[in-house]
Amino acid sequence: MKKGIIFQIFVVFVILAIWNTLHFVYLTQERHYLLRLEKIPIIAFSNDLPALQAIQTELDSLNYIKETILEKNEKIISEVINNHNLEEVKKFLDETKIPNVLKIYFRGDLFGEKQKYQTMKQLSEITDELAFNNYNWKVIHRKINLLRKIYQIANIAVIMLLLFIFVFLRIHFEIKRDEFWKIFYAAGGKYNARRHSFILSSLLLCLLPLILSWGAYFGLTYFKIVNPIIPYSAVFPQIITLIVASVFSAIFMGKRLL
Repeated sequence: MKKGIIFQIFVVFVILAIWNTLHFVYLTQERHYLLRLEKIPIIAFSNDLPALQAIQTELDSLNYIKETILEKNEKIISEVINNHNLEEVKKFLDETKIPNVLKIYFRGDLFGEKQKYQTMKQLSEITDELAFNNYNWKVIHRKINLLRKIYQIANIAVIMLLLFIFVFLRIHFEIKRDEFWKIFYAAGGKYNARRHSFILSSLLLCLLPLILSWGAYFGLTYFKIVNPIIPYSAVFPQIITLIVASVFSAIFMGKRLL
């Protein structure tokens, strides 16, 4: 029986490790896409500096705004002159109405279609000159939505696999011990001993693989082999799945545990 328990612990540990790997890969890829979104700003051009400063203050108070950068026209003129050695045309540049530029960067996890519409509407009240790479923004959003759908399906698949394997192994190894328990009872053993043994082994199967899988993850993050991006809340679906699998196992064992 010891070999059977060790084998079951190992199998459950492997499935939990796969589950954590799924979390890690998904969160890493999602973060990659969100960072790409955060590099796509809305840019507003206007000669009305006070209006840009007022809307910048308003936007900075919103939780989905990561950063706003206001570049005044005199600074832009100065940079153009210095970077391109255009001292001889400085007078011409000074006289040209070069607009001020406001760049708005967003938090990728909070900035969606609704927030984009609201921001564009706010900016359009002070200027018609707006620039935004809407095509790339939509492409990245489609990739994120697809990634999330795949992640949800993969989670369901892992849960079903864990439930099936856990219940199958529990029943398989318990049935193999039927002869042992017959002899045990015939020798005067207590009839609730099998139930106690089943409960104890179920607790081991629920707790030990969970501790080992998360211990391995924390070890990898401690030695900075991987980034600590999996939230602690990810452990709860695993605990629930293991408990449900244990209950199903007991139900299928039926009278053998009575």
